[in-house]
Formats: sequence, structure tokens, C-alpha cells
Amino acid sequence: MIQWFYSGRLLPLDEEIRLKFLPASSSNSSKSEKSVEELASDTSIKESKGNVIDESVLLQVTELANKYALDELEFQCERRLIDRLSEANLCDFLYLADLFQLYALKMSCSDL
Repeated sequence: MIQWFYSGRLLPLDEEIRLKFLPASSSNSSKSEKSVEELASDTSIKESKGNVIDESVLLQVTELANKYALDELEFQCERRLIDRLSEANLCDFLYLADLFQLYALKMSCSDL
């Protein structure tokens, strides 16, 4: 999020920072509803190539953008989430769309 403040763009984390601050995926929660942190930790951490942001980071930035009413950042995150939408993450993304009132993501989930 801080990087977005300075550049106005969502960029992937440097490899060194990613390895230092992003935890390895943890075990699934037994609760029926997951928090954003749990959804973020459930996603596999992939290599950053080009302008690809880890899903865990994207989910956390979406939460921060919503919390601090950063509409432009929230819109950029929503667009990236829509690009990553698949049958495998449909339920998680629909939950996030409802939680953060992301209308375009919600409609994309219903179209899939």
C-alpha cells in the first residue's frame, strides 16, 4: 500500500522482501467463515514475474484499501482479483466481494 502511495501503481514485492515478510501457507481454518488473513495465507505464494502480485499480498492490500477508503487502490485491486478469478477461488472471492462491497468482482463471480 505504501508503495502505491508513492508510485500510484501496484507493483510486486522485491524477492528479498517477499521472502522475509510473507509467511509460508498455513493450515486451513476450521471456521466456516475465513478472515482476510486466513484467505491470504491459504493461497500459494508464487514467483513474482513481471507485474504479478502474490494473491496473499493482493488480498491484504484490498483489505487496507477498503479500511482506509482508498478508492483508486481498491479499484486497482478489484481489477486484478477479477483477472485471477477461477472456479478454484470463486467462493473466496465472492466472500471478499460481499465483505468489501466490490460490485464488479461480485458480478464477475456470478457470471463465472
